[in-house]
Amino acid sequence: MKIQRLFYGAAFVLTGLSAVSCTTCEDPEPENRALTGRWTWQESYCGWGGKSTPTSAGHTQTIEFVPNGTVNFYQDGALTRSTTYRVATGTSILTNSRADLISYGPTGKERITQSYSISNNRLELRDEAFDACSAVYNKEDIIFCGTTN
Repeated sequence: MKIQRLFYGAAFVLTGLSAVSCTTCEDPEPENRALTGRWTWQESYCGWGGKSTPTSAGHTQTIEFVPNGTVNFYQDGALTRSTTYRVATGTSILTNSRADLISYGPTGKERITQSYSISNNRLELRDEAFDACSAVYNKEDIIFCGTTN
C-alpha cells in the first residue's frame, strides 16, 4: 500500500511539474516558426570590407530567436545583446520587391531592419541599407517547448 501511495504521489508531483513547465513555454507564432531556434554564423559580406568568417574574424557569433519574441545575440558564447524582434512581409529597399523582414528592438529610429530568407536550415540576413552587410547562419538543433527546431 505504501508503494502504491508513493507511486501515485510521485506521478502527481511529476504531472504538476510538467504542467508548470508547459505554462511558461510559448509556441512560436506561425510566421516565427522557421526562424525560431539558434543560428551559428558562417560568413558575412560587408560593403568594401569583403568576406569575413569566424576564422578570419577570430570569434564566433550566434543568434537565438526565442518563441516569445525575444532575440539573443552571442559572441564567443557570451550574451552581448537581448532585445525583441518582429517579423513581417514588406518591401525591401534593396530590391524594391516584397521580402520577409525582421525588425529588432523598440519602434523608432533605433529599430534595425533586415530582410531574411531561410532554405535548408540556412538563414541569410541582409541589412536593409545600401552598401551594408549580409550574413549567413546555419541552424543548430535546439529544443523549445519540447520540440526540436
